[in-house]
Amino acid sequence: MLRTEKQIPAIYLFLTVTVIVAFRQVYQCNFINLDDPEYVTGNIHVRHGVTMEAIRWAFTSFDAANWHPLTWMSHMLDVQLYGLNPHWHHLTNLLFHIANVLLLTQSVLNDPITACTRRRCSRTASAGPGIQGPADGINGNAILKAVRRPRLKGRRMIETVVDRQLVF
Repeated sequence: MLRTEKQIPAIYLFLTVTVIVAFRQVYQCNFINLDDPEYVTGNIHVRHGVTMEAIRWAFTSFDAANWHPLTWMSHMLDVQLYGLNPHWHHLTNLLFHIANVLLLTQSVLNDPITACTRRRCSRTASAGPGIQGPADGINGNAILKAVRRPRLKGRRMIETVVDRQLVF
């Protein structure tokens, strides 16, 4: 159980360092042939960066069997900023992963559940086995869009994350 509010920044720092250590080699990764061609390297709309035509396409497209305009626009912005340099795309995903872990931890810390479950949930989301991480392809950007589900609170959120190992 937390004794003071002063411990919360230390928890956030610990989790941030844990994620960075767990995925420290992500910056050295290249694009992979799993879904990166469909999402970035072979996608003509994304390869042009952020344009009005591409944004219109993002909101009307069901490419990759999904409707996720924020994911498409995130990839477009990455291309606009970094070109097709995979190292920076992966670094962006690492930052998204850190933000997701911190948002999940904030949600968990604000809910009256046991400290043991809090630790288990945070560890699982940051570097646990079976969790998709930022190194698992460029489409890690989609993780940001599902970071918080307001209907899942407290124990239900933790059971969902731990038992089903959802990506956060």
